[in-house]
Amino acid sequence: MQSLVRQHLTRAQNKMKHQADKHRSVRSFTPGDSIYLKAQPYVQTSLAPRSSNKLAFRFFGPFTVLDKIGQSAYKL
Repeated sequence: MQSLVRQHLTRAQNKMKHQADKHRSVRSFTPGDSIYLKAQPYVQTSLAPRSSNKLAFRFFGPFTVLDKIGQSAYKL
């Protein structure tokens, strides 16, 4: 019974991962590239205060990539 439940859970997990990966894309930048930064809503209030969050900017920048720190982390 446990192996059957484990099999069903593994199949459900793989199906959910497949659906989530459909909307993901791999992005990599090199030093010198100009990029826009998408900030979370609570960070936006400290960067550019607006009277309405609905009208707040979605992206900030452009910023220049100075260095690649990790696999998906960059110094701007």
